[in-house]
Amino acid sequence: YISPARQWQHVAVIRDFMDQISPQASVSTTTHIAPHLSSRREILRFPDLKLQNDAGKEVFVQFVLVDLWQLQQYQSVFLDDRDRLRQMVPVLDQWIAHKHYGLIGCKDGVVFLRKRAETDPEALREWQQFRQGLEPILAQS
Repeated sequence: YISPARQWQHVAVIRDFMDQISPQASVSTTTHIAPHLSSRREILRFPDLKLQNDAGKEVFVQFVLVDLWQLQQYQSVFLDDRDRLRQMVPVLDQWIAHKHYGLIGCKDGVVFLRKRAETDPEALREWQQFRQGLEPILAQS
């Protein structure tokens, strides 16, 4: 059980990051955030990051907004959430490590990346701390 107050607290974090994405920007996001960003022209479901734009050119999205907290909370009940969590974390690790995307925010299990941005040191610390807490889940077979 997750109290409504705790859920609203988490939603505020997501909304803060969403407010930083211009309406014209392309974005890849997790399933339950997608409806809130669906009015934009270029949106993908994470872990997809590459799309074909109106000019027919393949491009990477400008922003990535991923809510791992929700998956973490429900992974013990919903195996699909656990599988998605196990799939998404290595993808995030890879994109952050290769610096194609900069980690510009990480709070309460919500990860926010921007293409070609510098990684924020505080966001990286938050990510590393949150990711460490995921290790027992990621290590399960």
